[in-house]
Amino acid sequence: FWNAVRAYVGAFGGVAVLLATGEVVLYALVFALAGLIPLVANAFELRHELRSAGRSVDLSVWKEVQRGGWPFFVLSALTVLYGTIDIPMIEWFTGSETVGAYTVAYRWVSMPAFFAVAIATAAFPALSAEGLVLGDRFSSMANRAMHLIVFFATPAAVGIALVADDFIRLLYGDEFGDSVPLIRLLALHIPIVGLDVILGTVAVA
Repeated sequence: FWNAVRAYVGAFGGVAVLLATGEVVLYALVFALAGLIPLVANAFELRHELRSAGRSVDLSVWKEVQRGGWPFFVLSALTVLYGTIDIPMIEWFTGSETVGAYTVAYRWVSMPAFFAVAIATAAFPALSAEGLVLGDRFSSMANRAMHLIVFFATPAAVGIALVADDFIRLLYGDEFGDSVPLIRLLALHIPIVGLDVILGTVAVA
C-alpha cells in the first residue's frame, strides 16, 4: 500500500515540479524523497516487532540469505546491464540527438512489457511448485503463459507500429520524427521479448 502511495506522490509531485520550474534535478529529487514514504510508514508499523527483536543479530541467517540471494543479485545486475548498455553505446557512436530519439521510441515500445512481467510473476510460484518433476502440468502452465503473451503482445506490436507516426507527432511534434521508424522496428520485438520473459521464468522455475 505504502509503495503505491510512493508511486503516486512521486509521479504527481514530479509532474508538478516540472510544470512549475522545469528543473530535472528537482524532478529527480521528488522521486528520491518519495522513496522515504514506505520506509518511514513501514518502520512505524513494525516498531513493536523491531523493539522486541532486541539488539541480537543472528549472523548465520544473514549468511544463508547472502548465499541464497547471490544468484538473483547477479541475474538482476546482468539484466540491468543488458537492458541499458545500448544507451552509452549509441551515445558513443552517434551523439545525444540520436539517443533522444531512440529513448523516446524505446520507452513507448517497452510499455507492453509490463504484461509479460505480470504474467511471469503470477506464474512463477505455480511453475516452481511443479518444477521438481517436469510433468504435463508444468508444460501446460508454461504453454498457457506463453499463449497469453502472444495473445496480448501481437496486437500491441501491430497497433504501436500503425499509430507511431500520428502518436509521436501529436505528443512531441516534428522534432522527434526520427523516433517513428525506430518505434516501428522495435515494435517487432514486443512478442519476442514477452516470450523470452516467460521462457526465462520457466528456466528459473
